Amino acid sequence: MKQSITLLLIIISFSSLFAQNDDGKKVELLIKERTSFYSVDDQYNILTDTIYHSDDGFRVYSGFDIEKVKDGKEYVILRYPKWNNNNQVKGKIIPQQEKLLIDSLFLKSIDSLFIIDPTKAEIYTEILDSLNVLSKLERDKKPYHVDIVGRNGLKLALSKETFDRLKLEGKITDVYSLKWRHSTKLASGFMTVPFKLRPKQGSINFNMTTDVTLGAYIGIKKRISRKANNFIVIPATLGLSYINVGNSETSNVNTENNSSVIPGWTWSSGIVFDLNGFNVGFVFGQDFASGVGDDWLYNKKMWYSFSIGYSFFNSKDK
Repeated sequence: MKQSITLLLIIISFSSLFAQNDDGKKVELLIKERTSFYSVDDQYNILTDTIYHSDDGFRVYSGFDIEKVKDGKEYVILRYPKWNNNNQVKGKIIPQQEKLLIDSLFLKSIDSLFIIDPTKAEIYTEILDSLNVLSKLERDKKPYHVDIVGRNGLKLALSKETFDRLKLEGKITDVYSLKWRHSTKLASGFMTVPFKLRPKQGSINFNMTTDVTLGAYIGIKKRISRKANNFIVIPATLGLSYINVGNSETSNVNTENNSSVIPGWTWSSGIVFDLNGFNVGFVFGQDFASGVGDDWLYNKKMWYSFSIGYSFFNSKDK
């Protein structure tokens, strides 16, 4: 018994030190409302010539910065992913790129005019400057409004006020990676088994007992949904049990003071689907009743338990 208690303490200590109960790696944010964005350059200056619009279900990388980039107002800077195999990969050249292309061609035309008539270079330069000023004023007054689909790799700016509102309303949710190294962690905590199904032993038929087992567990926790909090947990436990040995049909144990409950220890394992707090699971293990040996028919015999809806785990361990 002393060895069992020592092993139990080792498991609790190990699980507390090394196990992680986080939900996995967040890789994207999902925005569940039609939203408008500015774009920013590499210095986080807002480009006011284009406003991008996204539909419900738009996704961006999960990491973001918060900067004061326009009139002292805070903006959340997001990165639109460079999709590879996604229906958002295709798209037309963005208006800003079109403008740069047109400007480049226009400058080449001006250069050619300089060559033709160098004496008019100053006039051509003034014309070009005037056109640039007018173009900027027009863009500031009437920015392009375009669908963001297909315009990959942009840095986007969304006012922090809007971002916080969407977050508060649950319209910005986390999207997690399902890659094994990102979605699989060690998990730990305490697990309770509410009842045990005991197979037929000799002349004793199949039986169900309500021996309560509370034990520390450490195991593998694998995320199985990118958006919902759904996991598979494979726990391994070693815990204390309060075992009912008073049934004369299953025990030759002499109980004192009419008490039929004695302490023992239990190991168990299994598989549990944790579907946003709703558990569907199957657990098996063995009981070792303290000091009674094989006088108790189920000592060291395999038992089984299952659950639909009942949570094997403490809520803080999910």
